[in-house]
Amino acid sequence: MMLENETFDAKSFMAFLRALHNAVRKTNRFGFAILMDNASIHGTEGGEVDTYCRANQISVIMNINYRPDFNGIEGFWAAAKRRFRSR
Repeated sequence: MMLENETFDAKSFMAFLRALHNAVRKTNRFGFAILMDNASIHGTEGGEVDTYCRANQISVIMNINYRPDFNGIEGFWAAAKRRFRSR
């Protein structure tokens, strides 16, 4: 599924999930898992995405929340900003 010059919203994500599920179902009888983060387009527990995944035996693996303190580039930019401000 390609989107050009469009926003990817919850409706687009559901269309993508359905298309992915249909494609996998044709080639794989065992199902699949999908890794999601806490983006708002992925919905909430009990929402449309969650309901669809449960009804179709799609395993959802939730990624951990974003932690800037574990991201090395964030530390680099923090140090660079401190150095810039001190001049």
